[in-house]
Amino acid sequence: MTSTVHRTEFMPALRMLITGPLEMMMEDAITSAAISFCRQSECVVAKRSIARASAGELVTVCDVDGMLSCSIISVSGPNGELSSGVEYFAISPNEISILAPLDELTIWYAMAPANNAEQLPSMLLQQYADAICAGAASILYVQPDRPWTDPKRGAYHQTRFVEGWREAKRFRLQNVQAKQTTHTNPVRRHQFF
Repeated sequence: MTSTVHRTEFMPALRMLITGPLEMMMEDAITSAAISFCRQSECVVAKRSIARASAGELVTVCDVDGMLSCSIISVSGPNGELSSGVEYFAISPNEISILAPLDELTIWYAMAPANNAEQLPSMLLQQYADAICAGAASILYVQPDRPWTDPKRGAYHQTRFVEGWREAKRFRLQNVQAKQTTHTNPVRRHQFF
């Protein structure tokens, strides 16, 4: 279970970037920025274990309230990784169809808050609050016909937001590559004349 915080925890940092919008508008912008951040970076990873799944069964990947899977990282059974199209079929990022009976199914996935979420993963506040607030500020600054509308500031904060999720994505990819590079090819022996 991923620990969560209420989206209002981001408000003090967001208020330092923009003044004027109503609190509800700011909270909605925080949720929108968090959703986009999680989908782009795939930084919030979780695991779901299922003891038994029968053929034809539809399995919801993310069973955490207020969250949805945005990417399936891997699906494995007791004998190793399973193949999409053989043992299961991904219907959407949050739902798979089981094609053959499976025991001890493990699904690793990246998740993001649902559209109406008020609770956000706490790791976003602890590690990426600046990026989330920059994303929220960029959303608010580009709203048309508002007293606080400022496209230049919106673009500036959008750049900071993109840099933040790219940094989180790099971290995720480096950890995946470290896992994959543990195998080394054997040294080839050649015989020459």
